[in-house]
This record gives sequence, structure tokens and C-alpha cells, in this order.
Amino acid sequence: MIKTVTLSGEETKVEDLGGFNTIVHNLGSSAVYASKYPNIEAGADDVAEVPAGAAKLISTTDGTVFLLGTGRVELTGQDHSSVNFKLPPLFGDSGGTSEVTRTYVDEQDALNLNTANAYTDKQIELVNNSITELQNAKADKSEQSNPNLLDNWYFAGPINQRGRTKYTETGYTIDRWHMFNGIITLNSRSAVLSKKNAELSVFIQKVEAGIERLAGRTVTFSVLTADGKLTYGTDTIPIGNKDYDGNNFRISDKCYMDIVLDSQSSTVDFRVIIEEGSNNTISLVAAKLELGDRQTLARQDENGKWILNDTPPNKGQELAKCQRYQVFGQMESLNLARDLSFLPLPITPISTPTIIGKPLAHSVSDNLPLKDVTIKVHTICEDGVIFKYEPYSVPAYVYFPNNTGIDMNL
Repeated sequence: MIKTVTLSGEETKVEDLGGFNTIVHNLGSSAVYASKYPNIEAGADDVAEVPAGAAKLISTTDGTVFLLGTGRVELTGQDHSSVNFKLPPLFGDSGGTSEVTRTYVDEQDALNLNTANAYTDKQIELVNNSITELQNAKADKSEQSNPNLLDNWYFAGPINQRGRTKYTETGYTIDRWHMFNGIITLNSRSAVLSKKNAELSVFIQKVEAGIERLAGRTVTFSVLTADGKLTYGTDTIPIGNKDYDGNNFRISDKCYMDIVLDSQSSTVDFRVIIEEGSNNTISLVAAKLELGDRQTLARQDENGKWILNDTPPNKGQELAKCQRYQVFGQMESLNLARDLSFLPLPITPISTPTIIGKPLAHSVSDNLPLKDVTIKVHTICEDGVIFKYEPYSVPAYVYFPNNTGIDMNL
């Protein structure tokens, strides 16, 4: 069963959802908190934070969930939640599908006036202007947009399951984006890339199966920055699984973008780079990789200002795509038998995950954490992951606190 409720700021109990688990999809503009227990406190155990536009699965609710926050929330009761997700078709291709559950995709993508008080007048004006600009752009075929081969490409409101506003270590940062030897700082307008030391800094996304899918094709890649500048260029992906350093295009004096081929991972890698010896920063608003020899990320308005061709992406759909590669936040698995437990996921994992952080094994009988146990990935399934803990003592389930999760990144 699917129910949509409007939260007023008071704790709300929703019953009769059906199913063993509940998927909570936040349709509002601010975070809400969900639990299978009453008396919700933000940050407490068994309380999941659901950011604006995001969705999370709350396990073992038995059709009843407690919510705290404001705005509209969509609730889906299910025994298991799965999303059949395949690589999206390339522009002009007929093959491939991209399907996610209704929980993750608000097909209407419209502002509900019943919750308009959650938005400022300025925000409403900007949304309406964006819709008008998109409609005007689509009236001219030359301005229609191609599919974006990058995930999580809108940096003014990115999917950020790890929840940090600043990343300083080499590794994955916001979903799907890897930082090498640099710093990423998030604000309401952009993601700011800056140097950590005098060495090269690289911000990169690996496009899954990119060499196979794009071999022999011409692609255009582009970046829109917070100063209103658009940079774009084209390249042709060579045929064959081999390393390749493509053309680079200057974003500023010491910053450039390019695409390279990684034969080891069979990926096409989109990169934004700050050169050695530079103290430059770059504020990224949006990026795009698309087929063809023209860019459709942005267009110029009547005043010559670069604006996005499309409205910002649907956050639910972007989250579903990103969760093929990592899932973070409070989660509980379901004990299957003895030392095995199953964690339902809203997607099919792309590969065997790595556990990030320190999840806990809790006894099924009294919910107390077990001491001195090791938790490992046992098996991946179409709709989740099976974990094994050892040494075995009593039946247990695996609990993931905040800042822990599973990583399947390329």
C-alpha cells in the first residue's frame, strides 16, 4: 500500500501500510525523521534521517511507522523493495531500460501548493522561472537536451549519502564522485573544488561500461560554474579496451576538464583537474557527458547568461541510480538463520560490497549488541545483501548506525 501524508512538525503515527518493511520517500524541502518506534529524537538509535527528495527503507515496521518533520511524505509498505535498474539507453539507441519504483520517481515533478509554505517566495519564483525556461527551450528543437551519461551531476543539490559538507581525504565524496588529493566543500549553490597541497587535484566520475558503450562515438562534455561560465568540448572514444588520454579544455587559468579511458575498469572517466602548483578553486554547478558534437547542458538567455537547459534532476531517481554503488545511513538486516542476516535494498548491488565503518551485530532475543564479532558480506541478491557474523553464539541481525554503509563503487 502507498500512502501520502503531510507532516505538521508534530510526531505522526501512520498505520495499516501493509508489508514487513516501509519505504519513506521525502517529498518536502527539509529533512524528516522516521522510526518504527515512537518518541522520535533526531540522531537517536533506530531513527533514520530522510533528507529532502531522498528515500530510505525502514525495516521490520509491520505496517506502522512514526514520522517527525514538515512537508509531504510518501510511504510504501512492502515485504521487499526492489528496483529493476539497467544501464540507460544512449541517445538515439533503442536498447536498454531505466526503471525504478514509483517510490523513487515523482513523475509529475511539480510543486504541490498544499506544501508551498515550506518554500520561500524566492524559491517558488526560481522554480517557476526554471519551468518556464524549460518550456521555452523545448519549443526550439535546437535547444532540446540529450541524456546525461553522468550520475548526480547537479552540484547545487547533489545526492550526498555520506552526509558531510566537506571532504578532505582521497576517496569517494558526494555519490559517484571520487576526489584525489583535493578538497570538496558543499554550499547551497555549488560544490567547491580546492587544492590540498601543491600536487595535482582530480575530481572524477567513472562511467560504467563506458568503453564498451561509447567506443567509436563522439561525445561532448561540459561544465557550468558558479561564476556563470560554461566550458565544453568534444572527443571521440577510440575502439578497443585500451587506456586513452583525451583532449582537455580550460575551465580557468589553472583548471581544466577532460575524459580518459581506464582499461582496467573498462570505464570512461570524466575529470575536473586543478594543476600542480596552483592555489585556484573552482565552484561547480553542473556537469554533463553526452553523445554528439554539441552541448545541451546550458543555453544563453536573452541577457547572455548561461542557464541550465533542464530543471534540476529528480532527487529520488538520482538516489536510486547512486544506490547501485553505495548505500549509507541507519539500516537493519533481518535474521535468516543462525549467523546469517538479510539487508533489503531498493536496488540490485552492482558488485559485492565493501563494509564501510563498523556495523553491529545485535541479538534477536534482546536487541543487545554482541561483543567481539566480525561481520562479513556472505552473498549479494537481486534485492539485497546477506551478511554473516562470526563466531556464532546466538541468532543476530546486523545494525548499521549513521556514517556506516556498504560501498560498491567502481
